[in-house]
Amino acid sequence: MQLLVGFLSLGGASDNPCAQNFRGASPASEIEIQAVQNFVLERSDDILLSINFHSYGLFMIYPWAYTEVPPPDVDEMVRQGKEG
Repeated sequence: MQLLVGFLSLGGASDNPCAQNFRGASPASEIEIQAVQNFVLERSDDILLSINFHSYGLFMIYPWAYTEVPPPDVDEMVRQGKEG
């Protein structure tokens, strides 16, 4: 299971457990995801930005990857990504 797609499972991920983008049995079904989720939720008032260096490439990956509609604050996300 790819942990990156296991948080919300809103779509764009596979329900096939053999797929590279398997989303898990349910949102946060894996203990690794639960640990990260709890860490973030406990500090949610203090976290302003999260940057993930997931793989090589000049890509800006948004948490809204399940749809082609850009997030409402896309300009701010791009600005922060470039400054980060």
